Amino acid sequence: MDYEDNPGEYLASVSPRRLSTVKYPKQWWKGRARCFRLFQNGRTPSQISPRQCGVTRRTLYRYYQDWKIVRAKNALVMLRVRQQIAREREAQRSGVIEQL
Repeated sequence: MDYEDNPGEYLASVSPRRLSTVKYPKQWWKGRARCFRLFQNGRTPSQISPRQCGVTRRTLYRYYQDWKIVRAKNALVMLRVRQQIAREREAQRSGVIEQL
């Protein structure tokens, strides 16, 4: 199951307790944030040196799992926002047509 193709199914496969604890790092100079930036640029944990981020190999792979969760969450939020905007526009259009 791929987190990019179907983020809802991917998040359903992750435990709810794990979902609530994963957040995007706030301090950009920390190792976790460095890893997230590298993942965002298309690199995988096998392509990144642990020294590059200042973390162990095991932590690097854990951060990659966290990054996939954060990315899937963001994709679902953006989908909901787009749906809400589409509903509002449709409501405005129907209101304009009724006024004419």
